[in-house]
Amino acid sequence: MQDPDFERGLDRARDLLFEIAAALQLTSNARLNPNLRVIGQELQSKNILVLATDKNLGIAAVGKTWYISECTKQLSDRTYQRITEERVIKCVAEVEYRINLLFLTVPVFKGLPKVHKPTWSLSP
Repeated sequence: MQDPDFERGLDRARDLLFEIAAALQLTSNARLNPNLRVIGQELQSKNILVLATDKNLGIAAVGKTWYISECTKQLSDRTYQRITEERVIKCVAEVEYRINLLFLTVPVFKGLPKVHKPTWSLSP
């Protein structure tokens, strides 16, 4: 059964993306090969983030305020604890040292929108 609020949200997101694309007044050549920098600037000016979703369901366009609020909620959970800047620097140095041994990159916290749920939240 489809959730009407979810469907309305998808419709609003689609309409917003079409509005942004229409405002760019792309030529037919640009439609086939769009200037992603211009599209990115337009999304940024409207405080919209385009993110990968969890469960590999594609991408989601979300408001920056909502995303920051959801990330803050995730990081405010008792699972995490505050540590001093000195401890962070020491931990980062240790992690970077070990990672350099493995030729990997330092992980970055990202929240993936859970679009398969009736009420969207983030999956850390």
